[in-house]
Amino acid sequence: MVKLKFKIGSRYGRNKGRISSFHRERGLKKLYYSVDFDRYLYGIKGKIISFDFDRHRTGKIGLVYYTNGILSYVLCAESSKEGDFIEGFNFATNNSYTTNYFSTGSYGPIGLLTPGTRVYNLELFPGSGGKVSRSAGTFSTILKVYSSFALVKLPSGEQRLFDKRCICNVGRVGNVEHSFQIIAKAGIMRKLGKRPIVRGRAMNPVDHPHGGRTNGGIVPKTPWGRLAKGVVTRNKKNVNKLILKRKQR
Repeated sequence: MVKLKFKIGSRYGRNKGRISSFHRERGLKKLYYSVDFDRYLYGIKGKIISFDFDRHRTGKIGLVYYTNGILSYVLCAESSKEGDFIEGFNFATNNSYTTNYFSTGSYGPIGLLTPGTRVYNLELFPGSGGKVSRSAGTFSTILKVYSSFALVKLPSGEQRLFDKRCICNVGRVGNVEHSFQIIAKAGIMRKLGKRPIVRGRAMNPVDHPHGGRTNGGIVPKTPWGRLAKGVVTRNKKNVNKLILKRKQR
């Protein structure tokens, strides 16, 4: 049995050597909500019985009770409300489904949807779990569906091919107003677990490559002297052939 909520330490997921994630602190104590990104229950209806706020995420999550007795947290759509039903569809149940069968928040393979549909919580590869368009207010748009792939426009503007078997939710992630949140004072950021950021230019040369207050000719670098901008870190082997258009800069 999987716990729906559990405590995690402030160092959970962090290494114990050189700092790799700067400006972090403990912040307020918070629970981690185990959200179901795999969505393996097909043909089983679930009812949203309540909404919760997870401090580790920006999107809206809801507690869903399925007809087979399973409880799980899922990423909810913008227009979802308590009492709504969601259901999963796949090619095995019926290959004649259209977008009309998918209510907002329901999930299924992207190959069953029509072009122009907004989707979120999209898998990169079949069976990998939702990875794309999971933050508050984001969505991807299906541009065209081919025989084996679907062309999708991501929030960054990138156009990418996805396997037709990749699972996605219909709609847009809830909590759209998150981007309009006003941070009224520095103490709020401290409670969120973020420490003050000191500019490299305000340091001494021994502490940062930008230090010393020298004007002009500064190439953006990391604290260890590596180039900080313009360096491609994406794995080119299996991704480039699926990207038809790069993101808009």
